[in-house]
Amino acid sequence: MIYGPAKTQLKYLDAETQQEIANETIYNGKVGETYTLEIKNIQNYDIISDENTTNPTKTFQNDEPLSLSVSYKRQEGNIKINYLTKQENKEHKLKESLVLTGKAGDKTNIIAEEIPGYKLIADQYPGVQAHFSKENQTFNFFYELKNPIKIDSISDQTIRRLKNIDPVKISTT
Repeated sequence: MIYGPAKTQLKYLDAETQQEIANETIYNGKVGETYTLEIKNIQNYDIISDENTTNPTKTFQNDEPLSLSVSYKRQEGNIKINYLTKQENKEHKLKESLVLTGKAGDKTNIIAEEIPGYKLIADQYPGVQAHFSKENQTFNFFYELKNPIKIDSISDQTIRRLKNIDPVKISTT
């Protein structure tokens, strides 16, 4: 029995868009021969398990070209943006952090927000375009009061009184 030539085409597809995300792989052989599919690791994607990934060893069945595919899901990640001030070498939140979620490889602009009564003092990311990745990322913006209260001199008597104030007993009403 003479076995004719056989061909299999393996495509790598984004499961959501059905677009190819890597160059296809072509397998050539003869009917009856076995071959093993190359399941590629593709940056920013996770492989979706299916028949082709769990059983990658195949046999050329006939001389008609065969088309197979492996599907991938795009990874997601978070970018957390903190708005902070430092007091006595401790960081304090000025407002709730902003958490952005996106698909790995997508871009987003990181811009410091204006906060009433505060000015930005540390912009480590001026006009930065961040890329989402499967690893979570954090960006910190630091602010200080625009018009801090300055006390040039306090009497010794006032200092002694302030030291004796119990912060728990202070009422704001």
